[in-house]
Amino acid sequence: MQDTPTVIKAEDARKTAKIFYYGNILSVLIPFPVFILWFGASMFVYAMFRHHPNPRVGYYTQIGAYHYYGLAGALVPILTFAPGDFFKNWWWVLWIFVRQYYCHSPSVKS
Repeated sequence: MQDTPTVIKAEDARKTAKIFYYGNILSVLIPFPVFILWFGASMFVYAMFRHHPNPRVGYYTQIGAYHYYGLAGALVPILTFAPGDFFKNWWWVLWIFVRQYYCHSPSVKS
């Protein structure tokens, strides 16, 4: 076990905190298959970053997880009751809503 504490630069912590949001945004821009794959990978990333030595990285990862898992949970009833032509004619409405949600979220701004 290492007795000497390691110093993490603020810039490195900031980059680390952004990784979860980058995965969220990419999974929304390319829904199939990235959304499904990111759902599994995000659990691994969340587990790593939530226990980061810098508590702010863990906090921003937690907020990003709330956004992503909330979106994933909302898509289940939306897509269950969506009409058959939803992906052909109406996907852009959902995409614009999600984009507005991520762009106007206070935790995304630096």
